[in-house]
Amino acid sequence: MTFLKSALLATLAAAPLAFCSTPQKAVSAEPREVLVVEGTPLRLSDVTLEVRAILYAHLTRKDGTSDNESRCTVTVRRGAQSAELQFDRLHSEPPAYQRALGLELALQAADPYQSPGRAQLLVRAAADAGTK
Repeated sequence: MTFLKSALLATLAAAPLAFCSTPQKAVSAEPREVLVVEGTPLRLSDVTLEVRAILYAHLTRKDGTSDNESRCTVTVRRGAQSAELQFDRLHSEPPAYQRALGLELALQAADPYQSPGRAQLLVRAAADAGTK
């Protein structure tokens, strides 16, 4: 097991499950790391996040270099609205934010090896969320 993989698994395993189901404070403009457990919606103020289809892979390129890849599907719900986001992140690249319902989300890491699977997301309010 590589150091990065073991560190990721240790970090995800140490996060309390209660954090994933209790309502949290409002989302701010500063990115906040949250852990979402598959099958357990995470409530952030008036927004709920759900994660599924969590995948992780170690990749070896033709040139002999390697990388890690995380993937997941996140459903964002606010009132009667919902949006589904597909994340695919190579760990050699910084997390890329996607917008949905006044939020910007990015995948930090995914861990399908825990049961249920877990995803670490970066969440922040969209820059123009307060102007609508």
